[in-house]
Amino acid sequence: MRKLRKGESYALLRAIGDALNTTIRSPLRCAHRDDGDKRGVVEPKRCIQPIVYHTKLVTLIISFICVLFSDAQAQSAGERAVIGAEDIKPLQIGDTLSEALWNLPLRVVKHPDGKDFIRLSDYRNKKLIILDFWATWCGSCISSMPRLDSIAHELSDNLVLLAVTTEDFSRVAKFMRTNAVLKKLAPLSITSGNVLSNYFPHSSVPHIVVVDNGVVKSFTSPDRLNRENLLLAINDGSKSWSEKFNYRHQVFPVKSSYVSSDHFYTVFSGYAEGLESRSGMFIDSLASTKRFYAWNLPVYQFLTLALGRVAIPKSLIELQDGVDSSFFFNSPITYEATFPSSSDKIEMEKYILHDLMRYTGYTGSLQQKNLPCWVIYRSDDKSESPAIDNDQGITIRELIRPINNMSGATPVMAEGDIRQLRISRDALDVPLDFETFRVFLNKHGFDLRRDTSDFTMLSVSAGSTSIK
Repeated sequence: MRKLRKGESYALLRAIGDALNTTIRSPLRCAHRDDGDKRGVVEPKRCIQPIVYHTKLVTLIISFICVLFSDAQAQSAGERAVIGAEDIKPLQIGDTLSEALWNLPLRVVKHPDGKDFIRLSDYRNKKLIILDFWATWCGSCISSMPRLDSIAHELSDNLVLLAVTTEDFSRVAKFMRTNAVLKKLAPLSITSGNVLSNYFPHSSVPHIVVVDNGVVKSFTSPDRLNRENLLLAINDGSKSWSEKFNYRHQVFPVKSSYVSSDHFYTVFSGYAEGLESRSGMFIDSLASTKRFYAWNLPVYQFLTLALGRVAIPKSLIELQDGVDSSFFFNSPITYEATFPSSSDKIEMEKYILHDLMRYTGYTGSLQQKNLPCWVIYRSDDKSESPAIDNDQGITIRELIRPINNMSGATPVMAEGDIRQLRISRDALDVPLDFETFRVFLNKHGFDLRRDTSDFTMLSVSAGSTSIK
């Protein structure tokens, strides 16, 4: 948008002055003020006054907008050219940051000096620049931040840690003010970081980018950013980072002159370094295959997937005799299997469940049981509560998830539409202790009562085959 020249400014002001003296009234009624009050929409009972249309002024303003935006498209293209947003080439390991990227203005929240924008060039004197891509909905991103913040503070002479999210400024600002974890930390976060995401594309968060003296060194995960690894990178630059793996690629590719291109396989392993914890199905239409993958998942999570469920809380898992609870709940496994594209979901789940039995010796079944439980209900007639935050809060259903994920706990459920009420994220400060949780509910107009309900339980048993 260009600035008005002096002559244009004078002509516009003169024309507005003339136009204000010529008005007509419309017989139509509307819900907006025409009494000089610019506060917006009025109450319905006041929507009885006709609009005053300043005909010349309306025409003039439309013409004015056309003048201002006559070069808007050309200017927008110019701005895009400055940051290279139209033709960004994703950076690979070994690439050097361009001057355009070094000097790209980046909007931030929670800057220690109150700045609204930074540039990567502000930290060009640091040996390491670490970009931590995250999101407000990513629990693992948030849980890793206190540890990373502590290490970054200790090694601040040589490195800087910059959180990056593609979410907008207002949402992130409010979240960082209210989140129980982040409000206690010092780090800033880059917001609306779509351009940075174009330079460093990724399929999931958390996603870590390590830049060493202006050169991209690694795409890795937060667990690899420990003090030992960072000191190695700072002192001699010899650190070889474990790379974050792209889920589109096979973890265990089978390549051999003896194997045809239409082969299928299954691979099990324990913890696989460099892989994030995730699962999914990748369909390769060219190879006519479906590839199921589950990386670094505890056995119990893998078993629920094999039974066709996304998740079952630990309070609804029943371990039969012979099941090692420590191994079942805590030991990560990595699995990958390919199937013909014609395979259906039930067929693949049966195959995966059989593989799990062969590897771990454990199998499971889903059973419907009527169990004792706690039910959250409104204990008073308050329609509002200081805990309610329908904009940025978490649902009560999400709030009780950690309680239900404690092995052996009595299940907690919410009554009716209470499940979707959103509670301030400060509620995350509530310890995973049932009595403290109940006190918190009482404080905000809710309580718990004993009841029974039907639940889907996972019953786990030990078989005779195991290669643990």
